[in-house]
Amino acid sequence: MAIFNLLQNRHLETALKDVAVSGTKAKSLVDNAQQILNDNVSVVCDQLKDKTADDSALSKQLLDVVNELQRLPTDLLIGANNISKKDFCITLFGKTMSGKSTLVETLIKGSGMNALRTTKQIQSYRYHNMIITDVPGFGNFNEDLAVEATHKSDLIVFIITDEQPQAKEAAWLDNILKLGKPVICLINAQLPLDECTNIRMFKRDLEDRFDRIDEIKEQFCAFGASVGYEWDNLMFIPIHLKAAFLGHKLKSRELYRVSKIKKFENKLIKEVTKNGTFYKYRSFAEAISAPIGENLSILLKQSNANKMQSTIFRNSETKIESTCKQFEQYGLGRIDAFLARLRNDLICDATEFAQNNYNNTNASDDWIKVVEGHDINEQVNNLFNKLKAELRVQLEEVIKELTIEIDFVHQSFAKFEIPKITPTRSMWGLTFLSGGLNIAAIASSTSTILTSTLVAPLSAAAGIVGIISIIISQLFKNKQRKLAQIRLRDQLYESIQQVIDQLSYDIKWYFENEFLVKSILPVVADLRSVEQSMYDLSNIQFDLSIKLNNQLLKPLNKSIIEKAISHLGLDRFLKDIDEVVRIPGRATLIITKKRPNDLKTVKAKLTKFLKEEIIVASNNVEEVLGVENITEDTRVIYIKEDLNSDPKFLLRVELAKKLTNKLVLNA
Repeated sequence: MAIFNLLQNRHLETALKDVAVSGTKAKSLVDNAQQILNDNVSVVCDQLKDKTADDSALSKQLLDVVNELQRLPTDLLIGANNISKKDFCITLFGKTMSGKSTLVETLIKGSGMNALRTTKQIQSYRYHNMIITDVPGFGNFNEDLAVEATHKSDLIVFIITDEQPQAKEAAWLDNILKLGKPVICLINAQLPLDECTNIRMFKRDLEDRFDRIDEIKEQFCAFGASVGYEWDNLMFIPIHLKAAFLGHKLKSRELYRVSKIKKFENKLIKEVTKNGTFYKYRSFAEAISAPIGENLSILLKQSNANKMQSTIFRNSETKIESTCKQFEQYGLGRIDAFLARLRNDLICDATEFAQNNYNNTNASDDWIKVVEGHDINEQVNNLFNKLKAELRVQLEEVIKELTIEIDFVHQSFAKFEIPKITPTRSMWGLTFLSGGLNIAAIASSTSTILTSTLVAPLSAAAGIVGIISIIISQLFKNKQRKLAQIRLRDQLYESIQQVIDQLSYDIKWYFENEFLVKSILPVVADLRSVEQSMYDLSNIQFDLSIKLNNQLLKPLNKSIIEKAISHLGLDRFLKDIDEVVRIPGRATLIITKKRPNDLKTVKAKLTKFLKEEIIVASNNVEEVLGVENITEDTRVIYIKEDLNSDPKFLLRVELAKKLTNKLVLNA
């Protein structure tokens, strides 16, 4: 045993030197990713800055977008920059009181002071020249510290107990696997043990407990299967951590042996010795690809949602323009009806006035009083206030339809946490979809028709009195001619028609060039500004997602798989790999230049090594999805199959999205 341990330690020592070399080389991945991110984000920021020339709210919030984007390269690479280049790092992860601290104390042959405590802070120790980190358990108020530590790790030891597996434990394991970290799962038996326990009885009961381990594993893996992930390839090791600790403390070889701690140690050291160099490379690569892949997925969804919303706003512009044309005809009709009523009222008054005043020396002043009695100014104002109210109702109906459609888009993308747009009376609310880029909301100016008080053409209405006054004054200067009553009436009729014609011209000019233009154009301008901004941002998001996918994510994922294939001694297959897309810790899609069956060996060995589902296909979306008769455009693939049915099918859908940089939606 001593010779075995000596050889094992020598092999580990050599492997750790190779790990340090691998880490130094892998650090260049971070530098390369930083440069690609900086270059692409710089271009996007310049594009957005071109749209921020004025002091509008839209421009100011686009500048906020620029500021967020400029922090993106640093934010996305924080995890990668925190990984150690030289040390192989192991993190112990599990719920509170699962046995993490007990395991550490046993491995480092500690005094036992920390064995039974609840970890509240991150504690790191040296173990066989590696770094082993004990973190607060999930369920602890410091669980964020635990998550932070996992990002820095090269390997995770995930500890559960043999009590009934909990969904929360499965959810945490799923989150860790998403980081692309290799995981060893320990199932810690909770059989009571202290210094007074009968060892023989304990051994018998512990064997019974260990016999149940497969059952516990199956129950735990069932959680993964329920969401489409197979955890059967994960390594599960039964252990009794308290027996291991007491075996060390009491120098009891029997307890130490039955605890199976040595089996775990041998497996851990063997795993690092055999695969440590790849795991170190993978740590850096996954620390880049995992956050960037997640953010590019969100970015693509944002781009498509923004495009859909841009189309909705454009359609609303069309509806408002159509409303304007229809309302113009309606309003002109209302004006004609008003003028017809006014003319009829004045004609009736003129007939009666001519009968009673053809020889009245004060007829001019009396006629003006008759006209003023109609309060034409007030009538015109009332007409336009009614038109304004009716136009408001029609515009609000368009806004209501717009809101309903935007709500539908929001609901369609709700699971991606994309905030919706909510237009209100005082503001066209526009939220450029946030997420990986934290893109801020922008709002357009207030729509005039919904806030201002429209003023009717009072000067035109007041002018009727002046015009009639002039005509009547000239008429009664010819009183000495003793015109007949009929002549007075006819001239009053003629003067009224002239006034009605002039008033018709003035009111209609105001209606068409002031009322409609100043009421509708601000609304259309607001919509157009929002629509164009959303459309532009949608294109910027889409272009950025394509560039980062092609320049950074796909090459990085391909390098991970090529490293894995070389590590497995299968270099002869490297030339057959065209593209690689991945969902870290879950599935890898390899696009091959040959027939997929030619890579059966690669598929089988990668599945076992990476503990992920490996799919090999030609560059054919239907083959990737496993469906037929798809249709697609520049941004979306449409399929007939139900997207909410099979979790494994959803996995293929996600891979297809990453391969094509398109959304997959139901036809």
